[in-house]
Amino acid sequence: MKLANRYDLSFVLVGLNPSKWAETYDNIANNVKNYTFELIIVSPNLPKQDLQDKLNVKFIRDFGHPSRCLQLGTMIAVGEYLTWGSEDYRMEKDGIGECIDLIKTKRSIDMINMLYSEGPNFTGDQHLNPYYFYPHYHAALRYQSINPQWTTALCVLMKTDLFRYMGGIDCRYEHFNMNVHDLLFRIQNAGGVVYRSTSKVYSHDHNPNAYEGNHFYLQKGYEENDEPLFRQKYSQQAPDFSPINYLNWMEQTNIWERKKEKYNL
Repeated sequence: MKLANRYDLSFVLVGLNPSKWAETYDNIANNVKNYTFELIIVSPNLPKQDLQDKLNVKFIRDFGHPSRCLQLGTMIAVGEYLTWGSEDYRMEKDGIGECIDLIKTKRSIDMINMLYSEGPNFTGDQHLNPYYFYPHYHAALRYQSINPQWTTALCVLMKTDLFRYMGGIDCRYEHFNMNVHDLLFRIQNAGGVVYRSTSKVYSHDHNPNAYEGNHFYLQKGYEENDEPLFRQKYSQQAPDFSPINYLNWMEQTNIWERKKEKYNL
């Protein structure tokens, strides 16, 4: 793909395994239909040469926690629309392109919930459950301050300008999970609507019981930091849904303390 000043889509990948990134690039290319895209990789590890040669790939080396890395990646995005993902996704044919088709029919404050499933070895049927993407379906999101008619999602497509205007994700959270819910709640409180994609877009290889590898650090971050932080905000009768500081990633250290020893830093 040619170098461009502006793309239809910016896809931010926060990853650890460079051997998977070329496949991720090809998956995106095969699923955006005729739309243009850029891939922004943020990682402590360096990409292989095959990706370095592609003009629509950008790379930031950072050792911070995943939320900081995601927000940092969005800083250099030049796509009209923004999304993010994992190196462990499988993508359905034309799924991303169909989401762009759909969002182009909506207002600039609206978003697309890119339906997905997750489970060991890409099993899972969450996308078939009509209740799964309502917040009160999940115990961790069951607060009176959260409108039960709102939609929650982790795989989201939105205007890049909307993401930035709302301040993006709150990088006090270590993993982009609870803070993505928080972002969507802030936008929906401001009048935005989350529309579901017409079909599943991603399958995610995820075993929540595999308390090992990188998942160990994510789970510890959730238990010790992210869930308590979310509870502190949303257990209030009237939490603050205002836009936050988009540069809040700068308040986080550039080395994820939980993995400092692993990085030998």
